[in-house]
Amino acid sequence: MGLTRKMLKAMGIEEEKIDQIVEAHTETVEALKQQCEEFKQKAADFDGVQKELDKLKAADQSGKEWKEKFEKLQADVESRDRQAAVTKAYKKLLQDSGVDERAIDIIVKGTDLSSFKLDKEGEIADAETVKGKIKADYGAFITQSNTVKDVPPTPPAQQKTKMSREDIMAIKDTSERQKAIAENSELFGF
Repeated sequence: MGLTRKMLKAMGIEEEKIDQIVEAHTETVEALKQQCEEFKQKAADFDGVQKELDKLKAADQSGKEWKEKFEKLQADVESRDRQAAVTKAYKKLLQDSGVDERAIDIIVKGTDLSSFKLDKEGEIADAETVKGKIKADYGAFITQSNTVKDVPPTPPAQQKTKMSREDIMAIKDTSERQKAIAENSELFGF
């Protein structure tokens, strides 16, 4: 129920005072209406700010997701680089241990390389222990290097020219003639 002139007259208030009360009441109502409009405007602005905040939160979440993806990819690349370096160092160690070239790739595939550590030079740390384990585990694949110096091959024996029956019979030394007959027995029918 609102404040009306009729109500004020029923209360016994003078006409002059009624005008003052209504005027004051109107100013108050107008001020409240203006405040209400300001609050409505702020509420509308708040909705816009809330939407912007939601967008920023979504973007921040997306940024976190991208950062996580980047870090995962970076870890994968570092892991592959480490794996390649360990594989290369282990292959070199197998070669240095005398393992047959044909068996190296097979051995590398069957070995858990994650337990190996590299030193500052990119070599397998504690290489001597690993070499001992290689010799114990893969001794059958280690080629034995002979320390015999290269000996030039023996030149092929010079083939003697075939002698005829007359040439053999012309040999004066009996033992040499018998030797020639034995070497050319087909000429004599035996």
